[in-house]
Amino acid sequence: MRFSDTKTKTALTGAILGAFVFILIYGIRVIDPTYDDWLMTGYQDLVQHYLGWVSYRHSEWRFPIGLIEDIVYPHYISVIYTDSVPLFAVPFKLLSPVLPETFQYFGIFGLCCFALMGYFSTLILCHLTGKKVYSIIGSLFFDLSYVMIDRMFFHTALAAQWLILATIAWWYIGVRKAGMIKNAAIFTLLSVASLLTEAYFLPMVWGIMLCALLEDLLCAKKPARVIIPVLISGAVTILTGYALGVFYGDVSAANGGLGIFSFNLNGFINSQGKSAILPQLPLNLGQFEGFSYLGCGMLVLIVICLVIAMVSVISRDARKEKMKLSSVLPHILYVVCFTLFALSPIIALGERTWTLDIPEFLYDKWSVFRSSGRMIWPVYYLIMVWVISYIGKNCKKSLAMILLVVGLLLQIYDESGFLRERQEKYYPKITYTCSLGNEAWDSFSEEYEHIMVYPNTFSIYSNYKGEELWAYALKNNMTMNIVYLARDVSARANEEAYEHFAELMSGESYPDTMYVFFDEMPPEDAGLDYYEIDGITIGLPAER
Repeated sequence: MRFSDTKTKTALTGAILGAFVFILIYGIRVIDPTYDDWLMTGYQDLVQHYLGWVSYRHSEWRFPIGLIEDIVYPHYISVIYTDSVPLFAVPFKLLSPVLPETFQYFGIFGLCCFALMGYFSTLILCHLTGKKVYSIIGSLFFDLSYVMIDRMFFHTALAAQWLILATIAWWYIGVRKAGMIKNAAIFTLLSVASLLTEAYFLPMVWGIMLCALLEDLLCAKKPARVIIPVLISGAVTILTGYALGVFYGDVSAANGGLGIFSFNLNGFINSQGKSAILPQLPLNLGQFEGFSYLGCGMLVLIVICLVIAMVSVISRDARKEKMKLSSVLPHILYVVCFTLFALSPIIALGERTWTLDIPEFLYDKWSVFRSSGRMIWPVYYLIMVWVISYIGKNCKKSLAMILLVVGLLLQIYDESGFLRERQEKYYPKITYTCSLGNEAWDSFSEEYEHIMVYPNTFSIYSNYKGEELWAYALKNNMTMNIVYLARDVSARANEEAYEHFAELMSGESYPDTMYVFFDEMPPEDAGLDYYEIDGITIGLPAER
């Protein structure tokens, strides 16, 4: 994206500030690509992201190029489904021969997310207000976004929320001036980057893109300027997904839980316990996914905006800009559609709920993005853009700066405990010690090639031992029939495991396979000897 030199230089300053904020919050240890102990002792999803990358790195190249072997043995699965950020995983796999044996890019990814957040937020604010220093300081609200910090190193790929701001930036700054082909190229780039980072960004980027193109259509009245970018972006994104293996194998795009992981109508003011000022408000189970607390500083700025607007209306301020339908309609659709998407079929206000009766086919399609609460993020960031830019445009320069700085200081105080918790977690040097320390594991790796988890294999999704087992299998070049993934493949794994055990019970033997039992045991003699080792029940082929 090329913009004016002045705006670009200002935005680059915002990017440097964003990177500095990342280091202040997370320290510099996490950027070391050879330091992975912090990943192995992190949230379960963070361990999944890292082990997914290691599995992908160790897999042979094949087409589709995103396939990983040995973690849903005997099948393959795309790196997309380990949430390992393919945008980084693919190029680093290409560089694998020259990389150190231990290599992680998640700290670098986090640094890039903060830098890009600073870049695009500064760019948008500078465009809307024309005030460089004001825009740079305003970008700190985005760098300190509760939502991004909440996701960073938890659902790590979802911290790439700069993709939302990048799309808004092109809508506000580039779409109307650019030609049809350039619009197609930029939107294709953003769409593909979303898919290669985290697929949940796809509906966000596409929703913003369609609103931008609608505004362009209402102004230029040239349908081709809409149709061509949509067709090209869609086709290239689908082809990229095919090349990465998104459509490979028997992986269901839809997941259960739609309506549980949604946005609550109190979301913008509900701190969920992360505020030093405002209390946690009631929620329904799973609605942490719709976490979208704006922060006390931003909420105060919103009140100030409303006061300024009321004064402007009362005084009939002649400087008031006349809103055009071509601009108003896309923004109304933007806010309404993303909010409805985020609310999901079960609308909630606190603990009260209202369920909408929707057709089954729509429910199935909606379930592809079952954590629908995340879809409020485009509205969340647009509110921040509007509020900061409104104050910047409608107040005198000195007053606007004072209000912004006071709001920012209040925001930082409100967030202080949340930020301190992150510093305490990531600043110290962490040493990972695997709990699978029994000497027997060494002999297992010499005798067996495969690890089979017994049904219900979904139990591995809630058992940290399962990820340690995954790391053990990786270290010893062993296969597993299932690991913790972003999409549930336990139904197929269960069916194949039951068939395998039916063969064992009929007298078949698989001397190269060891068995793991988390919750259930076979109902009949399967010709195995059972051992309890480091808290895991192991089954080994018995001599017959």
